[in-house]
Amino acid sequence: MPAFKHLRLLPLMMILLPAFASADVFHVYKGKLPRAERRALEQAACLKPHGVKMEESSGYYGMHGLRGMARCKPHDFVDKLPIQYQVSCAFEDEAWNCFNEHWFLRAKVGGRELRLVAPREIMSDAYGVARYLVQSGRFDSSLKHNMGDLVSIKHRDFIHIQVEPAGANTFKVFDSPGWIYFVAQVSEGRTTYQEIPGPLPGAR
Repeated sequence: MPAFKHLRLLPLMMILLPAFASADVFHVYKGKLPRAERRALEQAACLKPHGVKMEESSGYYGMHGLRGMARCKPHDFVDKLPIQYQVSCAFEDEAWNCFNEHWFLRAKVGGRELRLVAPREIMSDAYGVARYLVQSGRFDSSLKHNMGDLVSIKHRDFIHIQVEPAGANTFKVFDSPGWIYFVAQVSEGRTTYQEIPGPLPGAR
C-alpha cells in the first residue's frame, strides 16, 4: 500500500500554500510516519550505512513525491559537541532511497539554541560561522530562521543555520531566498569570519 495513505498530513488546503524551502525541500508539510515506515527509514538512513540507530524522523511531500528526513543518534564530536547524521530520503518503488547526507550539531550559544546543518568536511568552520552569526544577533529577529525543524515534529524555539562550502576558506549561509557569504581569516592562531559581497573568484 502506498505510504501516502499512512502519512498524517495537514488539511488539503494547506498543501496548496507555500512553505519554508531549504536547498532541497519545497512545500514541506510534516507528518509522523507509521512504525513500519520508520523502521524501514531507520535501516536505509542510519543502521545500514552508519551502524547507528535513528533518533528522530518525519515524512513530508515535496515537489517529487513522498520524502523522509532522518536524524541518526550521535556518532562523533566537533568541539566537544555531539554530531549526528541528518539524511534526506525518497520513497520510490516501495523502498526508501537516501541522499543528501549532512552532519547536524545542536549547541547553546549566548543563551539561544543553535541547530546547525553542514557537510562533514566543513563542520568545524561552519560552527565558527554560525556561532559568530548568533553572537552578533544577525538571525535573532528573523522568523524565517526560527521555523519548525525538518525532522522534529514538535515546535521548539531555536535558530536554524545551514552552512555550505563556497571555495577555499569561504562559506555560504542560507538566508532565504539566497545566500550570504563569509571568509575565514586566521591571524595569530585565532580564526575570525568576515562577511563578503559574494563568492570569491573561482568559488563554487
